[in-house]
Amino acid sequence: MDGKQQKLRIVKAECRDRLTSEDFDFIVSTLGSDPIASQSILTLLFDTTTRDQVLDDKSLFRAIIDSPHDLRISPHLYFYVLVRHALLVADIDDRDLSDYVASMLAHFTLASQVWPRSYGRLLDTTVDILHAMQGRSGEERFALHAYAGNISLFMSGVFVQRIYSRNRRRAAPPVDYYERFGMSNFGAAGEHQLASCYALSEIYGRLSREFRDVRLALNDMTERLTFCGQEQIPRKYDLS
Repeated sequence: MDGKQQKLRIVKAECRDRLTSEDFDFIVSTLGSDPIASQSILTLLFDTTTRDQVLDDKSLFRAIIDSPHDLRISPHLYFYVLVRHALLVADIDDRDLSDYVASMLAHFTLASQVWPRSYGRLLDTTVDILHAMQGRSGEERFALHAYAGNISLFMSGVFVQRIYSRNRRRAAPPVDYYERFGMSNFGAAGEHQLASCYALSEIYGRLSREFRDVRLALNDMTERLTFCGQEQIPRKYDLS
């Protein structure tokens, strides 16, 4: 890959598998009331089944949201906990889907991943993505379908107000255009033979069917949980 071209990376549901030592320290210090409890929590984190139960603990969620200081945790832990709770509030109880969406958000923390320069063009509009797909097949087309679904969900989920604003100025299509574009491309990605190789067939399929529900959950999460200066967490996010 030369300095001007970038190969599209396939986003996988991997937040739970990429927790760092600092993430473990934060979880243990948050949930462990004494040395014995802390050791028990650490043991639970090393088992994939019990790890999921630990990550669902509402005390961990509140510690992340309520912290008045900069958190020394990875984007993978941060986004997984927030997305998992946001989707639960929306009655979407699927850890793998939560992990995928969180992994997508972590992936897009780099601007170069949001609008990459791939296949001879800068992919910063849906038209550019469609042009890039022309004549592509195999892994390249699969990667473009996956990227198109991801960027549609990212923009309409996290930056929906920007879409509304630009649409009012007739500088961008309405949000339902991004929904249709995302649904279509997640559907195409899910039907591709490579989707099963990445263990993404079911996730893409659900995102295609439930794109709007997931998008709305991200809208709510962005508005309520990532707004700096909010005095308290809305009651509906207290999952007691």
